[in-house]
Amino acid sequence: MNEQQNTSEVLPRNHRLLIYVIGCPGSGKGTLCRLLVQDYGCCHISVGDLLRNLQNEQSELGLNVKDHVQEGTLVPTVTIVNILKHAITKEQGKNHAIIIDGFPRRLDQGIYSEDKVGKPDIVLFFDCEKSIAGDRYLGRKLEGRLDTEEIFHRRHDEFELLNPAILKYYQDLGFLVTIDTNKETMISYQRLVSALGWDEKSCDGSY
Repeated sequence: MNEQQNTSEVLPRNHRLLIYVIGCPGSGKGTLCRLLVQDYGCCHISVGDLLRNLQNEQSELGLNVKDHVQEGTLVPTVTIVNILKHAITKEQGKNHAIIIDGFPRRLDQGIYSEDKVGKPDIVLFFDCEKSIAGDRYLGRKLEGRLDTEEIFHRRHDEFELLNPAILKYYQDLGFLVTIDTNKETMISYQRLVSALGWDEKSCDGSY
């Protein structure tokens, strides 16, 4: 892969780390990311939240996003990356780390984003069994979401189809860190913090 990037488009890296978080629905991405924000002052950008907020806008983009969110389908790559780039731009220079929760969901999203926001420093994979993730997913009540069993199974099937290529890509780059998130929240969180090397409550970029 060509390591050169279009520097006229790639955002400058005014933060210490850019971290992507991937995992099936219900794997604990949002919960664990919020704990990192609470303890280490990182910036947490949830792709799902960005899309849900956009769907309330009476614009062409908002209406297009609304259809995808309600149906649980993937937003086109160019659209999602441009939305993400705008969100990251607003947070630049404010935090030691920016954590992008729920990205990429397809390998082409990750590759395309490299020419817009640069490569991530770390890609966290929250590894969780389907039965456990399903119980969490169906037990939560998120505003603006229709979290049905049918949608969970469709999204999980999609995840199982698309995720192996994402894992291999970032594993080959040396960016991938896998966290077992099958246990209760604080056990998974301690595993996450330990894997990042942030045990001393200082988001200093060491890992």
